[in-house]
Amino acid sequence: MLILNFDSANMIRSISIVMTIFCTVICQVEWLYGQDHSSKVRQIYHDENHNAFTSLMRFKDHMYCAFRSGEHHVYGQNGVIKILISEDGNVWRDHALIKSIQYDLRDPKLSVTPDGRMMVLIGGSEYREKELISQQTQVAFSDLEGKYFSEPVAVMIDEEIRTQRDWLWRVTWHHDIGYGIVYQGLNKTSSLVKTVDGVHYEWVTTFDLDGRPNEATIGFLENGDMCIIQRREEGNQLGYWGVSPAPFKRWIWTPMNYRLGGPDLFVLDDQTILAGTRIHNADGPSTSILLGNRYGMFKEVIKLPSGGDCSYPSFLVDGDRILMSYYSSHEGKASIYLTEILKEDLAALKTPWLKIKHDGRYLETEKNEPFFWLGGTAWELLHRLNREEVVDYLDDRHAKGFSVVQTVALAELDGINTPNAYGEKPLINNDPAQLNERYFEHVDFVFDEAARRGMYIGFLPTWGDKFNLASWGTGPLIFTPENARAYGNLLARRYLERPNLIWILGGDREPADYEDTLIIRAMAEGIRSIDQKHLMTYHPGGGKSSSDYFVGESWLQLDMIQTGHDRNAKEYQYVLNDRARLPVRPVINGEPRYEDHPNQFKPIEKGWMDEIDVRQTAYWTMLAGAAGYTYGCHDIWQMYSADQKPVNGARTSWNVALDLPGSGQVGIMRSFLKISHGKI
Repeated sequence: MLILNFDSANMIRSISIVMTIFCTVICQVEWLYGQDHSSKVRQIYHDENHNAFTSLMRFKDHMYCAFRSGEHHVYGQNGVIKILISEDGNVWRDHALIKSIQYDLRDPKLSVTPDGRMMVLIGGSEYREKELISQQTQVAFSDLEGKYFSEPVAVMIDEEIRTQRDWLWRVTWHHDIGYGIVYQGLNKTSSLVKTVDGVHYEWVTTFDLDGRPNEATIGFLENGDMCIIQRREEGNQLGYWGVSPAPFKRWIWTPMNYRLGGPDLFVLDDQTILAGTRIHNADGPSTSILLGNRYGMFKEVIKLPSGGDCSYPSFLVDGDRILMSYYSSHEGKASIYLTEILKEDLAALKTPWLKIKHDGRYLETEKNEPFFWLGGTAWELLHRLNREEVVDYLDDRHAKGFSVVQTVALAELDGINTPNAYGEKPLINNDPAQLNERYFEHVDFVFDEAARRGMYIGFLPTWGDKFNLASWGTGPLIFTPENARAYGNLLARRYLERPNLIWILGGDREPADYEDTLIIRAMAEGIRSIDQKHLMTYHPGGGKSSSDYFVGESWLQLDMIQTGHDRNAKEYQYVLNDRARLPVRPVINGEPRYEDHPNQFKPIEKGWMDEIDVRQTAYWTMLAGAAGYTYGCHDIWQMYSADQKPVNGARTSWNVALDLPGSGQVGIMRSFLKISHGKI
């Protein structure tokens, strides 16, 4: 094995500096969500070789980029490991070279050990012609200044799992312990191992994954849970996302929608996780960046200039920017590239805050862009659907142009005492001052998934039957002014920093007496004592407006009407009535005629409402000057299925009802009005 440090090889270094500067080419990346970002890509290394499999790291005051350089992707003359150094990420020069007579070296992975040295993990493959005859992962360490590297030594895998074909691909250090995934070609398994010295690796657990899992990267969530992005090479070949609490033996695996290649991940926070990987497109492979969250829900947000043999990225945070190295052969021989992503550009991908336009009539984003409230009533979504079903619902509504989902924390259909899809009830001992964390983790998931689609949650803290049973409902009555204030306070603290929230108090209820008014007012005050950022309104009973009860309340910022489930309703008149009130507020039709709902609740005498009713109520609402319209479907609000008792004659499973024509018609209405009336 030969280690050549180029600080002492002046001639080669000088040639490399000239070559690197000459080869630096800057171009823009393709942002798949918004095109006004300033990220760029530069080629930082190119020569006659095939350069691939990158790793990027900061050590002391310099950046380092390691990669394999060889004749081809594999075979031929043995590949070597090159390490570049840079002060600023713009100009790179050669720093070290690692060679082996016996092994083809590849997949270098840089990290910093607890004792303050650079560590290079290296895969070694021995070939006879094109036959793989042995494999040995190796590791080298720098001195404390990072100038020189030791001779590599073989890593020692725990004899509990050791085979003749073990590949330790990457190590992530956490609290002075290094964690890595060793994948084993002979038995097609992958296992978690740990180390304290970078050389000896103790077995932790073997993953219960099929599909020949191999390359994997480890990260850590804000609560200390370990997360893994895992490549698979057989079966459907889709990647997996895994999460486990310490001691990292209880894994929950979520299939991803992407076939991965050389994946890396970086956790900015639990809702902002970057993954760099090869994406397999219809027109060939490319290197892309995915944006995801702790639940393993990722979407492709950046497509980098790339093609052919490419990928194997590596992330590095540098102040207000994130750098990522990768390789690609779209410009001929495979070369090394570096992309720069500004953190503020990632923030711009998140759902913007909402505000009321200066005229008091309409809504807009914090960027002064018009906001069209096209809502969907999904009252039982938090209560009845599991995460996969939530994703199906949101995907459908997002594709049809919906911007708001209206749903309830303490749901209508026995939402206090009947658990959600995961067996969790929302409150401890039915006490509004004690939230069940496990239940609200599912609520958090829904907020996350809506935000990833640029959608808002019209969030009802409770349905009205939890404070008023005078008309109908199952209750139980649990609210007093005191605990309503405490409940509002708890929710406000939990969701304070989520831009995609709109508070909706009430829940299909009018205050029956003064105590009801005090409860509603106290809940609003509990929220407002913490949260002055989010908009707030009130969802009244049928044929009513929030301003019928709270017109002078300072917390009421939007007028919400429920025009009801009556084919004779004149939706435009409700809007005109509220627009004539003072103070001036935007008007939202929060519950109109529902598709597939019995007209006036009398299916035999009055029939069922359909897409014609939807079109009429939608256009009447918006053309009368409303700031928003909410579509409803009788089967969907209650998330009806064959194993649920139908309410008021529901007759179609909710997932089938997603395809009823009315929901597509309101999306067309939104597109038409956005073109015709730019202000809405």
